[in-house]
Amino acid sequence: MKLTFGKHKGKTIADLINEEEYSYIVWLEENVNNVSVDKEAYEYCKNELFVDKIMHEAKMESEHGDWGCRD
Repeated sequence: MKLTFGKHKGKTIADLINEEEYSYIVWLEENVNNVSVDKEAYEYCKNELFVDKIMHEAKMESEHGDWGCRD
């Protein structure tokens, strides 16, 4: 299935996964009724977003964890 709207018009879900557009794929599945994302692809994208979030939080904590700490 190719998307027929938006900035990714003409692309497939596989194209978006290759471009690492994970949040867009999750958004599509959760918000657009006429787009169906394969369950395995959806779960993969959700997992990648979770890992990205955890890595970002860990990086921010390691770089800025003691800002404002007065102990």
